[in-house]
Amino acid sequence: MKTKTDIYPRSFPRHAPDSFVELAKTYLPRSISDEIAYQSAMEFVNWLAVRANNPEQLDFLKSVTHLLTSTSPQNARSCCL
Repeated sequence: MKTKTDIYPRSFPRHAPDSFVELAKTYLPRSISDEIAYQSAMEFVNWLAVRANNPEQLDFLKSVTHLLTSTSPQNARSCCL
């Protein structure tokens, strides 16, 4: 079983960056390969969903949401056992 690592950020700034590139520096989208990655992506989506107010922020939110919806938590859990 994998443990929490610093690869996946767990805290985010108070305000969301305005550009797609700056958002990628805050949270680098990755394929969902395990439950930790899934939970981290969920935390990020929840954080950004209440802060996104421009087209680049919304585009980034859609990108990460797509990664989440293409991987169920059960698949994330079982892919690396």
